[in-house]
Amino acid sequence: MYLFDVQPFLDLIRGTETPVTRWARANAIPDRLAYVSTVVLGLAENAIEDRPARDRALWRPRLVEAKTAFQARTFDFDPRDAEEWARLLSLGLEEQPGEERPAEGPSGQGGSPAGRWPVDGAVLMVPAQALVRRYRFVTRRRPWHDVLVRDHSLHLVDPYAVPPA
Repeated sequence: MYLFDVQPFLDLIRGTETPVTRWARANAIPDRLAYVSTVVLGLAENAIEDRPARDRALWRPRLVEAKTAFQARTFDFDPRDAEEWARLLSLGLEEQPGEERPAEGPSGQGGSPAGRWPVDGAVLMVPAQALVRRYRFVTRRRPWHDVLVRDHSLHLVDPYAVPPA
């Protein structure tokens, strides 16, 4: 089974050809194996609300339709997930220079002097859910994912990766 992170989920429901839809088709991933969590749905809703009004008007019906389509394949963040999430938070994972940087905080200090900054805790909720359920985690691979793959047996699938020539 596959647990979709926010951006791959949005790309899956976009309504146009995307790397995610191409990957799902090329690998014959049936709908019944594609899952989302309420965390992903909430973060997707937030991402849509951050868009300009015209984009929101296009995306809202897609999300409503997707929520209906995924209803039987959506699960909540439960106590087991919270335990795993706490374990992941304790790892002190960091984003690397050159990665998309989160918005600066109120202090105006974005990141550490070495150009690194902590991974946003909310971002770790979904891989925690994938680990608990032993689902394949569909996301765009970041350098910090390597720790989860190597040390925590996360099965990560990156539909955005360029296949080897």
